Amino acid sequence: MKVKKINWYMVILHIFLVVLAIQVLYLAKQNRDLQALLTPSPMPALEIGEEVAEVPVQEVSGDQQTLSFAGSDMETLLFVFNTTCPACKQNQANWKELYTAVQGRYNVVGVSLHPQEETQAYIEEHQLPFRVVLPESIEAFAGAFKIQAIPQTIHVDREGKVREVKVGALNEDSLASLSEATS
Repeated sequence: MKVKKINWYMVILHIFLVVLAIQVLYLAKQNRDLQALLTPSPMPALEIGEEVAEVPVQEVSGDQQTLSFAGSDMETLLFVFNTTCPACKQNQANWKELYTAVQGRYNVVGVSLHPQEETQAYIEEHQLPFRVVLPESIEAFAGAFKIQAIPQTIHVDREGKVREVKVGALNEDSLASLSEATS
């Protein structure tokens, strides 16, 4: 009977491959765990009837103000955008139309999530007729208004409660819905 000679090179290679496979599986598990830690939990959406707090803002001119809603003499429409968002640019025509429809009956405020210089250029480029402000802290504003995406249109009543929220560019149905709600 002939005894086969063990090829130690092949044995070591197989052991190395098994150890490598175990390490890859372990690293994949660590990566999944780390991603779960780093991924923020989804913020709940702003709900109808929810009360919103006043927010410190800066006018494009640089003046510090506070956006307050409770006890206001008019209801408010907030148009939340940034200057590089394609959907925000597309939505400007709808916001202008809505502004024209409610002018004098509603306080209409654009809220830019970009720096002052970029926002000023954007206002001029798009000839925005409504007041535009910048939050003192974008993170605080986004948290207070539960901003998940932009553009966002938020209708706040005189008591500071949310009446309607439209996320994304307004289509004809959502523009009609907002127009009816503000009539």
